[in-house]
Amino acid sequence: MMHRYALVVLLSLSPLPLAAQEGLDSLVPLMELYGPGGPAPEFDVAGIRCSALYGAQQQYGRKDRAARPSRAQMEAYQENLDYARQVRVNAGMGYDSARVSVENDLFPLMDMYVDVFEDNDRRGRRWNDGALLQGDIDYCGIIND
Repeated sequence: MMHRYALVVLLSLSPLPLAAQEGLDSLVPLMELYGPGGPAPEFDVAGIRCSALYGAQQQYGRKDRAARPSRAQMEAYQENLDYARQVRVNAGMGYDSARVSVENDLFPLMDMYVDVFEDNDRRGRRWNDGALLQGDIDYCGIIND
């Protein structure tokens, strides 16, 4: 029993996985990117990040968090992914390459968001605690209204 308790304490104190933390450290909240005076990159960045955030929320609520979302589950944010893909096609990428590129960017971001939700939970915080999450949630709420 004592070993189990020690493991729970150890896991609750462990930081985010290194890859997730490094990835999050490089992200700027979407409200800053697209806000007044921000660099305002093409929409593919916002479309993919908002899709990843929404997908991560779905994934976090499922028992099998490691499973990728089905096409049916992705329908909820497919429009954002379609716009992101179109931005890349307009920039000269082929359709299939753009689709694969968007999904290759989507899933690592989704995993990073889930890691943050889980880390917040382990630390007794709200799942959406933190400036990055709040900035992204606020921005994604605006563009998806």
